[in-house]
Amino acid sequence: SSFICIPFRCRRTSKSMKVSESSKSNLVSHYSLWSIFTSGPFITLILLSYTVYLSASITILNKNIEVGLQLSSLLPEDSQTYAYLRVYEKYFSDYTIPMEVLIDGNVEYSSPTIRHNILRAVKAIENSEYTLRASFWLDDFHSFLRKESVNSDEARRLLRSDEKRLFYTYLTDVFLRHPAYRHYASDVSLINSKNASTYINASRFFIPLRNISRHTRVDAMRSLRALVENTSIRFSLQMISMHVAFDLAEQDERLPSIILFNAFLAGFASILSTIILIPSIQNCILMAWATLSINIGVIALLSICRTRLDIISAIILLLSIGYSVDFSSHLLVHFHHSHNTSDEPLAEALSTVAWPIVQSSFSTVIGIACISPVNGYIAESFVKGILFVSIIGFYHSIIILPAILILLNEKGK
Repeated sequence: SSFICIPFRCRRTSKSMKVSESSKSNLVSHYSLWSIFTSGPFITLILLSYTVYLSASITILNKNIEVGLQLSSLLPEDSQTYAYLRVYEKYFSDYTIPMEVLIDGNVEYSSPTIRHNILRAVKAIENSEYTLRASFWLDDFHSFLRKESVNSDEARRLLRSDEKRLFYTYLTDVFLRHPAYRHYASDVSLINSKNASTYINASRFFIPLRNISRHTRVDAMRSLRALVENTSIRFSLQMISMHVAFDLAEQDERLPSIILFNAFLAGFASILSTIILIPSIQNCILMAWATLSINIGVIALLSICRTRLDIISAIILLLSIGYSVDFSSHLLVHFHHSHNTSDEPLAEALSTVAWPIVQSSFSTVIGIACISPVNGYIAESFVKGILFVSIIGFYHSIIILPAILILLNEKGK
């Protein structure tokens, strides 16, 4: 009985040994592709390529990045409005539409002294590098009174004395009904009180602007608002300025800080989720570095493609942060879990996630290619941004990050 049993066991043992040797052989051949990361010259070449990448990206960001959204960027390139805005931005943007200034509050316009004070305030606002002569109903009203004073006793009295009833009667019944001045009726807010008296609740004037472009509109907004505010204090008036370019200028002014804050929040959330899944300070630092490095390259390439730092590129940047985390986290997770179970944790991690990373990169590029025929700044920037983050993310997760893990692992040993 024992003689029969022993050969059987021997055969099983021999078969088990053959399976083990076969598995070991397959494992070695499976990992042999990634053994190149143990080569010193290859690691040196990778680090040299990353040095060139990072230096070029930082140099580009210091020189080529532009800030500011153009209205034409929001429209398809084959629309008539886009064609108009492109011509306007190219030839007429320096002399844009007038700035509107409101004079709020119950100001006694019937007083010649107060009217003279208001006109002096308007002259002070006109005297700047960004402003031209204002279009103001009160200025034309004074000119009208001087012309009418030759033949009209009422006009002469209004130029010298404070007669409230006469002032508002002459303003509403004569001046604002004159064919040359009736367009000023929309610039004066007249209120009739319960005691049958009339007063001006608010009025406005317009100042044509000059030297306003995408590059100067932030400085112009700050200068003009400060000028109006200082003039209001100086002449004891309550004036508020507004221009359509101020909306874009405010966006340009706040966008860098908003981008940094949102990028910090996105990065912090990514690192927090990473440290929950991978309780390793080293891997969290690598995750933060990879996210920052990938996005530096994405912004640099977008700036080369004439994509400006605006709200559109800000959205693309936040999307690229998510892609950056996705690329690196898979490799770091598998490396962390393989570190204690395998003699070759990097090779095992790369053999597990490398091909899925390649597939995800290509599938993302193919998926985004469907909107590439759309002619427009938004679509083009979005396609380029996703393309760049896929390429640079692949470069970091499959080439740069493994090299750094090898160096850190060897140093730890």
